Amino acid sequence: MGKSSLHRSSYYGLAEEKGGESMKKIVFACLAVVALVGGLLIGSLVSVRTQQIEVEHTCHITPMLTITIHRADGSIETITTKDPPTKNFIELMTYIALEHSPSWKDTDGNTHSAMDTEASGSNPTVTVVFSNATSPSYSPDDYNIPDVVADLNPSTSLGNNSTHAWITVSATFTPSEAVNITAVGLKLNNIDYDISDNVNTASAILFEDVLDEQQQLASGDSMGVTYSIYFTNGMTKNFVVLLKNYLFRGDGEDMQSYTDTGGSSRTVDNTYTSSTYFRGRDPTLSVALGTGASQDATTAYKLNNELTSIETDPTLAYNGTTNAEYTVTVSYTSSSDVTITETGFYTKVCWSQSRTDYNLLTDVLTFYDNPSISLSSGQSVTIVYKFTFDFS
Repeated sequence: MGKSSLHRSSYYGLAEEKGGESMKKIVFACLAVVALVGGLLIGSLVSVRTQQIEVEHTCHITPMLTITIHRADGSIETITTKDPPTKNFIELMTYIALEHSPSWKDTDGNTHSAMDTEASGSNPTVTVVFSNATSPSYSPDDYNIPDVVADLNPSTSLGNNSTHAWITVSATFTPSEAVNITAVGLKLNNIDYDISDNVNTASAILFEDVLDEQQQLASGDSMGVTYSIYFTNGMTKNFVVLLKNYLFRGDGEDMQSYTDTGGSSRTVDNTYTSSTYFRGRDPTLSVALGTGASQDATTAYKLNNELTSIETDPTLAYNGTTNAEYTVTVSYTSSSDVTITETGFYTKVCWSQSRTDYNLLTDVLTFYDNPSISLSSGQSVTIVYKFTFDFS
C-alpha cells in the first residue's frame, strides 16, 4: 500500500468510510494492559485472582491531506486522502513530546541521533514540497522526495475542542509554466544535529504522499495543499503544542504556549544535553497515577488528585514497514486501599532558553486517561500502554 488512494470528495471526518472505500489513517492505537497481583476491579469487571486483564484504549493521530486545484478557467477540483508518515516523523515526535532517543535520516541519507534546539541549537521549521518525479513511490523508510519543483513556507495553525486537538499546515503552488505534480510532502528544515555549541543543520521528510493520478497544472492554475493532523482519545493540547513548535512551525511564526503541571505558561522545550555541553535536557517521561475526578483529556494539564509519579523507560520498535510500537510500562504497589481513576504521562522538559540554566525543568502532561483500578493495601499493578503507528 505504497500509494495513497485518492478520490474526489468533500470533507468526510476523522474515521469515516465513504462509498465503501476504506481510507488510510495512522492509528495511534493504545492498548492498556493491566496486570494485578492478588485481585483486580476495572469498571464493571468483578475481582479476579492472578490474571492479566487487557483494557483496550484506542487513540488516533489522523493526518488528512486535502488538495484543492483552481484551474485558470475557474473550475475547482478537490482531492482528499489519509496520509501515511515516515519513520522520521515517528522518531522526532516521540523524542520531542514523550521520551525516546531518536534516529532520523536527513534528505542526503545521513543518520543522526539528536535535535539540538534553543540556546545552542536551531529551532526547525516546516515546508510543503511539490514533486514531479517520474516514478515516485512511498515507503516509511523514505528520507527524500526527488525532483522537487516547489518548496514553500506554509501557514500553520493549532486548535482544540472537547474531543480532539489538531494542527494544520497549508501552502499553495502556482506554476509559471506547465508542470505535472506526482507527489507532495512535509519537510522539516534547519534541524541542528550537532550537540556542541556549533550549529550544523539538515532537513528530514516527515510525510510523503504519492498521488495515484498525476495532476497536470498549466500556467495560471494553482494547487493548494493542506495537511490536517488530528489528535484524539487521550492526547492533550500540550502534546500537540510541543509538536507544533518543533515539527510544524512555519518560518517566521511564533512559538505556541503550553501549560505545565504548576499552571505556568511556557513556550520552550530546550534540548539537547551531553556530558560536555549542558545547553538543554532531553525530554524524559514519568507516568502519574491519581484518584481525582475525570476531566477532559484535551485541555487537562495535570491530574486532579495525583497519588504518585513513577519514572519509566519507554521503548520504540518497528515491525518492518507495517507499523511501529511505542510502549510505556509502569508498576505500582499500593500502601493502602485505593482506586486509581486517573493516569497521565508527564514529559519533563527544560523550559529555559539560557545556555547555563539547563536545570530549569518542568513537567508537561502529554497524555491523560481515566481507568478504574481498585487496589487493596499491599497489592501491585503493572500498567502497559502500547501505541501502534500504522504505515498503511
